[in-house]
Amino acid sequence: MSTADWPQEFLDEFSDDLVDLTLTVVAQGTPTPGSYTRGSNATTTSHTAKGLVSRYKSSEIDGTRIQQGDRRVRVMIASISPATAIKPKDRVTVGGETLILMDAGKDPAGVAWLCQARA
Repeated sequence: MSTADWPQEFLDEFSDDLVDLTLTVVAQGTPTPGSYTRGSNATTTSHTAKGLVSRYKSSEIDGTRIQQGDRRVRVMIASISPATAIKPKDRVTVGGETLILMDAGKDPAGVAWLCQARA
């Protein structure tokens, strides 16, 4: 689905704020036979997307779960190409900076992935 298919109200309010993102989805492979380190042969897949990136308010930073420098990333589900689900430990690159997703879940309306990301 392209941004042309998004609700017009959403586009009117947020389209100027959306930034290009690259999602790197990490898929765990099978353990390496005979390996004491239990390697996983993980694979990665890159996806383009649009989203909003912001900083947490100082009142939200507890130093443990949310740390100084963490970012709030909203990835518009309809913009992910090719479509995929995202999860913690996947990565998002925005403006040349790569962040690791610490938490990810869909918003109640199913419009965006709501993520906490850390450098």
